[in-house]
Amino acid sequence: MVVDNIEAARVESSIIILNIRPFSYKDKRRPRLPRKQSKGYDLLSDINNYFSIVFKELNAFSRVNKFKVNIIVSCGKDRLGTADLDNYSKAILDGITFTKKIWNDDKQIDELYIKRVYIGEFTSSILLKIKQIENETNN
Repeated sequence: MVVDNIEAARVESSIIILNIRPFSYKDKRRPRLPRKQSKGYDLLSDINNYFSIVFKELNAFSRVNKFKVNIIVSCGKDRLGTADLDNYSKAILDGITFTKKIWNDDKQIDELYIKRVYIGEFTSSILLKIKQIENETNN
């Protein structure tokens, strides 16, 4: 995987924001967005390496128990955003869990929102937002 198009995660108003662009490859294989699997690709390794890089400088939240995750898959003319939505969410959540920078286990996610939008741009991308949420108790 080529890492020249990687943008580090940033924190705005206590929300981690990351714009994920397609992974590119030196051997001229087609670019890929992070997803569960794709024939001819070792996406698990690529995803784990990717999140290790983008969260490297991140000073994560204090260890809280619960998180809200928003994932917006922008499908461009390259059609890289057309896989099943659950394949994107599983890959992203597992990649973040691998780093142990945000949460220890993705079972700590109590809210998950994923949506696909179609855009007129050529290149697809994924917008990821992570927010810590207060623990709620049942009364």
